[in-house]
Amino acid sequence: MQGIWNNHAAPSGANYPDESARRLLEMLLQALQRPDDEFQRRYPELVAQVERDCRQQEDWLDSLPEAAAKEHLEEHARMLGVLHHTALCVMQGDIATGRTAAFLLMDWIRMHVETMDRPHAEAAVRHRPRCRISNDLIDIH
Repeated sequence: MQGIWNNHAAPSGANYPDESARRLLEMLLQALQRPDDEFQRRYPELVAQVERDCRQQEDWLDSLPEAAAKEHLEEHARMLGVLHHTALCVMQGDIATGRTAAFLLMDWIRMHVETMDRPHAEAAVRHRPRCRISNDLIDIH
């Protein structure tokens, strides 16, 4: 069943980070629908995918001009800390804690996109260099 929780490739395009968040939410929903034994077995994959997503987002932040990334990175670190703690609980048989963490992560992602990701993406679009096209360079006749 490889790829069942597959999220996505590296971010690109104008829909990042919204598309990335949508895929991550779908992955979490799929995870929550799995039987307990599969959820427990695959929880480390879920955590690893969230870690990859955070790294991709951090690379994206580094590419933005003047991104105020400190608070953004702190949020990622706190959220990942919770996931790592719950991973230990899940591996010890406390699957309910892992399911709760996955469920709450869905709300966290939605809030994070609204308050952190989208404002950075909108700022990047506003500050993107514009190309001016001169009429004498284009022959439309």
